[in-house]
Amino acid sequence: MLRAGSPQASFYGSYLYDRIIPHDHLLRKINQVVDFYFVQDLVRDRYPLGFGRPAEDPEFMLRLCLLQYLYGDSDRQVIENARVNLAYKYFLGLAVDEEVPDDTTISYFRAKRLGEDKFKQVLNSNSVLPRRASIRPRTSGT
Repeated sequence: MLRAGSPQASFYGSYLYDRIIPHDHLLRKINQVVDFYFVQDLVRDRYPLGFGRPAEDPEFMLRLCLLQYLYGDSDRQVIENARVNLAYKYFLGLAVDEEVPDDTTISYFRAKRLGEDKFKQVLNSNSVLPRRASIRPRTSGT
């Protein structure tokens, strides 16, 4: 069972994101060229309908994992950054005042929902970061 997604609706709307996050920011560029919906089909068999408590959306979880990959964050670091960094919240599709899940949710997603082989396949596929896209992660010096 999947938890309902957030449409980034809050009192602030997308106003803060539009004003604060530069239009040439890496995460904006990724949002423009990558459709993360493919992960829904990839893990459909691991999210039984009507069974158990609501799970985090697989697209949301993949975005968290991609943030870890791009910025070298640990599970705890990516969750803390998602709490305070508006660019992370924007990329994750969260409203400005919306909470993020516990850091243990990420390791559960990698281990149980995807599995190591499928996880590596997803991160290395052209679906996540197309080679032709002119996006590069920032280096630690900038």
